[in-house]
Amino acid sequence: MKKTPKISIIVPVYNVAEYIDQCMESLVNQTMTDIEIICVDDCGTDNSMEIVQKYADADSRVRIIKHEHNMGLSASRNTALKNSSAPYIMCCDSDDYYTPDMCRIMLETLETSGADIAMCGINITYLADHHLKDSDDEYYRIKYSGTVDVDDNVIGSCDVSSWNKIYRREILDKYEIQWPTGLKYEDAYFFYAYMLHAKRIAFTDEKLYCYRRRPGSIMNKTFAKTHDYAIDHLKIAIKLYQYLGKYDLCNKRSDNFWKNIFIPYVNFAIWNTQTKSGMRDVIKLASDFVRENYVYGVTDLTIDQTIRQIERKTYQKTKKIWGGIFAIKQNMDKTEYRFLGIPLYKIKNRRNRHQHYFCGIHLFNHHLQDASAIRFNVPKISTFDINNDNLLAELSSMPEFTYIPNPGNMGDMLIAFATLGFFDQNGIKYKLNTGTPDKYIVYGGGGIWTADYHEHWIRLLDSFRDAERVIILPSSFNNCPDLIDALDERFVVFCRERQSYEYMKSQNTRAKIILDHDMAFRINDKTLHNPLPAGPDEMALLNKLRTSRVNKTAWFTRRDCESAGSYQSDIDLSSYVYGSDTASRAWIDFTAMLMLETVARANTIVTDRLHVAIAGILTGRNVCMLDNSYKKLSNVYQHTIESQNKNVKFGLPE
Repeated sequence: MKKTPKISIIVPVYNVAEYIDQCMESLVNQTMTDIEIICVDDCGTDNSMEIVQKYADADSRVRIIKHEHNMGLSASRNTALKNSSAPYIMCCDSDDYYTPDMCRIMLETLETSGADIAMCGINITYLADHHLKDSDDEYYRIKYSGTVDVDDNVIGSCDVSSWNKIYRREILDKYEIQWPTGLKYEDAYFFYAYMLHAKRIAFTDEKLYCYRRRPGSIMNKTFAKTHDYAIDHLKIAIKLYQYLGKYDLCNKRSDNFWKNIFIPYVNFAIWNTQTKSGMRDVIKLASDFVRENYVYGVTDLTIDQTIRQIERKTYQKTKKIWGGIFAIKQNMDKTEYRFLGIPLYKIKNRRNRHQHYFCGIHLFNHHLQDASAIRFNVPKISTFDINNDNLLAELSSMPEFTYIPNPGNMGDMLIAFATLGFFDQNGIKYKLNTGTPDKYIVYGGGGIWTADYHEHWIRLLDSFRDAERVIILPSSFNNCPDLIDALDERFVVFCRERQSYEYMKSQNTRAKIILDHDMAFRINDKTLHNPLPAGPDEMALLNKLRTSRVNKTAWFTRRDCESAGSYQSDIDLSSYVYGSDTASRAWIDFTAMLMLETVARANTIVTDRLHVAIAGILTGRNVCMLDNSYKKLSNVYQHTIESQNKNVKFGLPE
């Protein structure tokens, strides 16, 4: 009797003659031999299958199944899955390959952990799409270690690729999980459907899978201007919603679906659709789906994120490709976000309510009379002993100026909160950013002046161009040549740590460069505001954070391009709010107070977010600081925090 293999490896084959030999060599020479390799002939036009046949003739573990006609990647994988016999399933695309120990390590990781799925790191070879390297590094980075319980945060931190994971066949069979045919982005559907039923996932950061980005691949074609495949991303989201309904999970998973799947996939489709007709198809499909399936109770924060993502994402694209056919029309009665002349989002103002519409569909009303005053539970502030002489001298030398906060996240709201409080306490005359150019500008501070955020800060240089004087408040600077080129004798630039100061001094600009401290260190008890009025947006954010779980030892770690380690993450607090550069004073005060309150709910904070760490120190928490990608935190720690004898250390908790 033939022994049942431990792992079935699924290999779809279609026109990969140049790569299939290396793929097959890597599979038949795995150090773990108890496997079967199921190759599906999807009727290509080159000699790929002749090469595969040679391996099948020499090795009985290689099985070939032939389609009658070309059916695509998903159908090929489904055919192999149907004909597989092992209790564990793995995938290998035929233009990629495994490292010799991949099967053994993946199976050991899964079996020793008792998890439902295991995931490994990958190596990427770029034969095309070299511009995607930075985003690939972040997307495919293993962000957890060991075995963790599956939740929405864990799912959202994983790449969705099918080929760097091992699956339990019993879950696939029980819940009828297959790859969707006729659509691109099939991996997203398969992964999310599987993870709905997985309880634990095991990670190994070993790079066991070798992936090629090459011309002619499915992903390469996805972004070609001759195709409008991006709408498939939206179709996958809709198909996932149907899958949720099949297992009666729509209500339980509703908030996560709309916020983390539907809205990002709509934005992806808008961002990557290449034609006007394709864009109209995307908006119509989204509109029809929302009309039929929207469930009242999706958080207002989700809607706020929709508006912000549509505005931020589509504006950059439309300005470049469509000649700026993205518009925000605003008057006393309504605010309307339009794309290609089509209303995406509209807010109608009524005497006691705001009516919200998405793609022409009325979603809900904000009843303004529900606004109330909120009191925050923020403990007495632990102040910092820092010198303000240089900062006050420069600010006082200007007449009334426009203050432009850093266009960032919740941490940047804390900076703006501290800065406005500093201005008020020292009698400095200013006005908040109105979008109108000014002769005198005070900007920031924050961490925007790095290559990671180039697309954001490059637009600020237009605001600076005609100003008579510009002060950039304490910031971090790293690899920002466009800013360096713009700096002249009109500028005073404050650096919040020595690394940035030495970098800016070395550039030999005509600007005045001063070493100082992050503005958030200037928060004191007089800066705090209690109570604060709360409208619908404030209440939505308040409910979101006050109902979130904050452990006694809370890991507030980041999940973006600045992350420098595979840390666990309970909550990425800073990512809850964006857009501080255009925020009102009321919104800045509210979000900053909520950030201080949320951080104060923990006893010990572990974070690689600078302003989460500062908020923790200010509120008297024990803080463990971890570095980011360009060592911002370690430098600020050494310059400002280390000598203050606060309850803070640099490094992981013991």
